[in-house]
Amino acid sequence: MLAPCLLVTAAAFSNAAPNIFIYDDNNWLPIARPAGESLLASLTSMFRDDPWAATRSLTQPYRPLTWASFLVDQRFWDGWRTGFHLTSIALHGLASVLVFLLLRAVLTATRAPASPARAWLPALLAAAVFALHPIHTEAVDSVFNRSEILATVCVLGSLLALARLEARRPAAA
Repeated sequence: MLAPCLLVTAAAFSNAAPNIFIYDDNNWLPIARPAGESLLASLTSMFRDDPWAATRSLTQPYRPLTWASFLVDQRFWDGWRTGFHLTSIALHGLASVLVFLLLRAVLTATRAPASPARAWLPALLAAAVFALHPIHTEAVDSVFNRSEILATVCVLGSLLALARLEARRPAAA
């Protein structure tokens, strides 16, 4: 059931991976780290240095998880801008899968024991609506707005972990 969530997301956002940066991407993406610097040194320096200094912005948002994802993208995709967009699309696909898993867990817990197998269909439909909803367009299309997707993945992952813990150990949840 996970594959349909990923396929729907990939199909919906297949046109969202141009080899350009759009909107705020050009102004806000941190500058590339020195070529010889290790990934660990780059990650460490992001917490020590000001990665936004080159933007000459008066505001300096602190988003370490987003910065780390940009740095990994820079290293993995070697500056290929389409790759940054593909990462955002993949993360949105992950969020859609988490919506499915969370809703299936919640629906399974609230239905009669004889019908938990039928919880997948409403969960899948809701995940498809989430994946296709136009409100996600800017978050997926603009690499800088990846922080919204990462926040969604973290919240959904936490709620899923809580739902699974509640099913096994209600008092601990």
